[in-house]
Amino acid sequence: MKILKFLVGFVLVVVVLVTATSVAISTLVDFDQYAPKVEAKLEEETGLDWTVKGPIKLAFFPSLKLSVANISAKDTGNAKIPALKGQSLTFEKAAAQVSWFPHIFSKSVVLDEIALMNLDVTQPAADGGKMKLQLKKFAVADIFVQAPEGEAKDFIIRPNAGGPGVPISLAAYIQQDDKAGQMMSAIDATYDAVLDYKSMDAFALNEGLSKVNIKLPNLKDGGVDVTLRADIDAALKAKKFDIKNIQIGALKQVLTGTASISLANAVPAIDFDLKGKDIKGESFLAVLQKPAGTAPAKKAAKPLPNLTINGQVNLDNVTFNQYVVNTVSAKINGQNSVYKIAPLNLAMYDGQAVMDVTVRGQSVPASCAITTDMSGLNLGKILLAAANKDMFTGALNAKGNIKLPCLSGPIDISKAEGALDSTISNGVIQKWGASKALNKALSVAKALEEGSLKDMAAVQQALSVEEGDDRFEFTQIIANMTLANGMANNTNFNLSAPLSEIRGSGQVDLVKQAIDYALKLNLSKNKGNNENFIPVKISGPLSKPSYAIDTASLLQAKAGQEVKTKIQDKINEELGDKVGKDILKALPF
Repeated sequence: MKILKFLVGFVLVVVVLVTATSVAISTLVDFDQYAPKVEAKLEEETGLDWTVKGPIKLAFFPSLKLSVANISAKDTGNAKIPALKGQSLTFEKAAAQVSWFPHIFSKSVVLDEIALMNLDVTQPAADGGKMKLQLKKFAVADIFVQAPEGEAKDFIIRPNAGGPGVPISLAAYIQQDDKAGQMMSAIDATYDAVLDYKSMDAFALNEGLSKVNIKLPNLKDGGVDVTLRADIDAALKAKKFDIKNIQIGALKQVLTGTASISLANAVPAIDFDLKGKDIKGESFLAVLQKPAGTAPAKKAAKPLPNLTINGQVNLDNVTFNQYVVNTVSAKINGQNSVYKIAPLNLAMYDGQAVMDVTVRGQSVPASCAITTDMSGLNLGKILLAAANKDMFTGALNAKGNIKLPCLSGPIDISKAEGALDSTISNGVIQKWGASKALNKALSVAKALEEGSLKDMAAVQQALSVEEGDDRFEFTQIIANMTLANGMANNTNFNLSAPLSEIRGSGQVDLVKQAIDYALKLNLSKNKGNNENFIPVKISGPLSKPSYAIDTASLLQAKAGQEVKTKIQDKINEELGDKVGKDILKALPF
């Protein structure tokens, strides 16, 4: 649509030039005095209210020169062209110069200059805001044009002074404002290329270079600079554009590939194949940080583009700070307001994650649905990358799905729905406080089971376990999670170890950032014996939760009353803080 607005503006400029020429030629005198006639003719053709301040200049020999300056127009409700309704525009200068003598005798001319400076168009938006378009510069120069001769059907168009093609230069600025007049987005772009004219049906734009600066309210000052290099082959009858040798650069990251655009049908079709290597995702995350003091703004509802898309993206060695994804492979397709990234394959940490992402909707907010299937991920390597500690190992497998509104600003987690089932197999908690605490608790439970925890000496001996002090081995962890109304609920958490078992359930309020969770640590060698478990209660804000351990349950009917208090104090000293705090850190719920 933005391109269409520029084209409409450019067509208007042509109308201005032709109209000014016809009026000026009919007088051959002081052209500025005929500005009202130019205004009237333009209003008759377009329905807009025009003002031509001039000057209007015209010359005939040896070149035809025409320039018109300081023109403005505004729709006051009478626009005859639908695309002009509600628009206003101004431009500083439109000029053309054609050398026709003596070239006309050989059926040729030289276009010395075609230029347009500072065309400004303002278009009202559906949400009450405005779209401002400024064509700052459009220029081509020194072009030789030869009319067809004999059986030839096409014009000859080439540089007058020789060379590979005709240089084209374009500069434009686009800004979207909300109804309060605040900038929502802005694009400042330049484009330079060499036009290789082949026929009335085909041409090429070679050595194309676009430089674009993108500004958004949640980008850091200066926005993001993007460069695009590409060669374009155009077939006008087929309405197809093949784009080759693509190089897209932003934040020192580069994508390469090919693409094609077809306008043959009512819905434009885009095909593409892009590749990249050594992509640093943290560079993009850094510029997307919201400036201090800026409140996140929800996007107003507006239509999504209706396109037919079929493409793929392949990336090698993608990093997000300390995290590394070996390969990313995605197939992207869509039509009729349903777009999919399926499958999205991520190879990382000795395993694989396969996702399907679907976006549905004719306008924003749209509906996004994501399914995921993770297999064989090395949890030890993931946690080593996350915390730089070798503390947890195991193979992670998980399947899940989530649905939520999207593309309308910040994600509203209260409207998300989903579920996740996961298992971690054959793992070890090691070199971490939790592993020592669990093994000490296991030793105490064993002593309780055997009835030997009778005095302080027995307690001290149970707590002085040495073998396996820094390793707690488990065979499997099973956990589930459902998400609805901003609440993540876990009804089944089960850690199985050779001589122990931990079970848990609870919920996390993702909106209020609070947790309410209960664990039962059954540390008896006879699983299912609920006489020897440690209940752990975790509650409060996620940033600083509180925990409580009922150590009295360990001693119920097991120790004599005369030593019960001292034993409980000793166990609390050794296990109370350690088990509660470290279990919270250790378990993935």
